[in-house]
Amino acid sequence: MLRILSAILGAAVSYVLLIILVGTTQSQEFLIAIVVGAVITIGFPWVIALMVSRRVRDERQAEIDRAAQEQLAQKSREG
Repeated sequence: MLRILSAILGAAVSYVLLIILVGTTQSQEFLIAIVVGAVITIGFPWVIALMVSRRVRDERQAEIDRAAQEQLAQKSREG
């Protein structure tokens, strides 16, 4: 929640500073750029966490599959 709040406040401050320092002729373009930046700032950690969690889950599943294959191979050698 703090990350979302800080991204929104940072975007708002950036927008106000751009309007004050540059002027209002390009304010619509500034707003679009700042909104896109805020969305990326909020979404980026979630996307990375999703990618890492999928990789960890795949590695665990591969480890389980290897262990199952080893047990099957051991049982076939014994039997």
